[in-house]
Amino acid sequence: MLVAVPASGIFLGVGVVAWALVLVWVWVVMSCDDWSFVMKRLFGLSCLCVFVVFVVGGVLSGSAFALPTILPLKANAKAWEASEKVTTTLQTLGGSKISCEEFKAEGSMLATGELGSAHITFGGNCKFGSEACTSLGGVAGQILALGTWHYVLLPGGGLGILFLFNTSTSEVHYSCKVAGISALILTSGDIACPITPTGVKIKTTETATLKCKETKGDPEPAAYLNDEEKETKTELITKSPLGTELGGEEAEAKIKFAEETELMT
Repeated sequence: MLVAVPASGIFLGVGVVAWALVLVWVWVVMSCDDWSFVMKRLFGLSCLCVFVVFVVGGVLSGSAFALPTILPLKANAKAWEASEKVTTTLQTLGGSKISCEEFKAEGSMLATGELGSAHITFGGNCKFGSEACTSLGGVAGQILALGTWHYVLLPGGGLGILFLFNTSTSEVHYSCKVAGISALILTSGDIACPITPTGVKIKTTETATLKCKETKGDPEPAAYLNDEEKETKTELITKSPLGTELGGEEAEAKIKFAEETELMT
C-alpha cells in the first residue's frame, strides 16, 4: 500500500501563526514607552513563537498522517505461466467426464505478491464423451477460463495454487453435445493444485511442477488452509442437463516464474 502525505497544510498553518505573532510584536512596540519592558516582552514572545510553531507544525503533521491519501496498488505483468501437452480431465462424482489434450495457464500478480488473475486455456480437442466442447464464441474444441488465484498452504504440508471461479463473471461457460443436443455447461467453484518443489530458489530458466489431481471425481487435495490456518474444503461444481454435480480436475504442467522465486511453506 502506498501512502502520500500532503505537506501544504503544514506550511499554511505555520505561516498563519508566524504572521499573527509579528502583529503582536508590532502592537507591543507601538503601545509601550518603556523600552526595557518592550525588550523583555519581545524575548518572551520570541520563545513563545518558537514553541507555538513547533506545536502547530506537529499537530498539523499528525493530522496529515492520520488522513492519508491512499494510492491504488499497481498490478504487475505476467507473474508465471504453465503449459503442457497432456490430457486434462474434469470428472464429476456422477461419472461425467470432459477431457482435453492441452493445458495452458497464465497468472498476473498484485503488488502484495500473493494473489492475482488467472487465464486458463484447455485446448487440443476438448470433448464431453465423443462430442466436442467449445467456449461460447471461442475456437472449436477449446475451453477458456478466467478467474483468480492465490498461494495457499495445504493440509499435511506443502504449497499450492488455489484457482477460483466462484463469481458470476468468472464462472466457466461452454457448450457440449449431451445426448446429441448442444447444451450449455457451467463450471464454478475452486480447486487447489500443489506446486513442487518448495524451499528452493527457482530461477527464471527453471521450472516447477503444478499438479491438479482427482480420483473418480474426488479432488486431491480436497482442502486448503485459509488465512486463519483453518482447513477449508474446495468445491468444483458443474451444471449440465444431467444435473448439478461436484467434481475434480486432473492436470499437470511445468510452471515458469517471471522472477526468481522461492516457494516457502
